[in-house]
Amino acid sequence: MSWSMFIFRGVAAHAHDNEQNTFMALAAMFIEVHPVHRESAFLREWQATWMETIGNQGNGVSDLSQDAHLTDDARITEFRRFLADYRTWVRATAPSAQWISGFTADRLAEFPDIIEAVLDRDHSHPRVEPLNPR
Repeated sequence: MSWSMFIFRGVAAHAHDNEQNTFMALAAMFIEVHPVHRESAFLREWQATWMETIGNQGNGVSDLSQDAHLTDDARITEFRRFLADYRTWVRATAPSAQWISGFTADRLAEFPDIIEAVLDRDHSHPRVEPLNPR
């Protein structure tokens, strides 16, 4: 199992490639079923990127394309709302999500927590670190 990094504004967190790929697949499905998020042009554009990316990258380079899509504070705020709603959805659909992904609901909710920790620059999170530690 290979590792990738979620990097944003000089902060990074390690995650397994399959965690990122699973997030992209389920998050894309979630956008389709959520009445507010499916109307977001920004999320729909990002969703299309995820669908093109899933499974098409080599070991260690899974990429959510966050730098291309989290371009301002409004988008970051909207993405945080999306992550909160996604976690709720994953937990509510746990049996189906687990069947599709092989991950428990708690494990599926961990990846958005990692993303939030990077967005928050939370170095107390065990997976978060400065990109260029000194």
